[in-house]
Amino acid sequence: MIQVEKSLDEQSELLLKAVGNMTLSTVQQGKIHKYAKDRINYLLGGAHSKEYKENARKCFINLWNGLKAMFECGSRWQDLNPANYDDAVRYINEWEYEGD
Repeated sequence: MIQVEKSLDEQSELLLKAVGNMTLSTVQQGKIHKYAKDRINYLLGGAHSKEYKENARKCFINLWNGLKAMFECGSRWQDLNPANYDDAVRYINEWEYEGD
């Protein structure tokens, strides 16, 4: 019985390590990108507005940098852990530009 418990503990540790190293699927990445694009479009008055043309690039950089910092996902937002997916979507939907 003790050996079974030890084996289960080892398997649990391996599983937690694997989950901790997971990243978003390409489908999840696409959805996150769409949410970000929609948010910035909304805040800047649409993709064809003057404000969008002048500020979209810096807004995207600001949003991605904030997302990476918030979820500590390294140098690429695509490395976000799937466990944080719903929180990342909420972050994007509530995001406001921080700067200048």
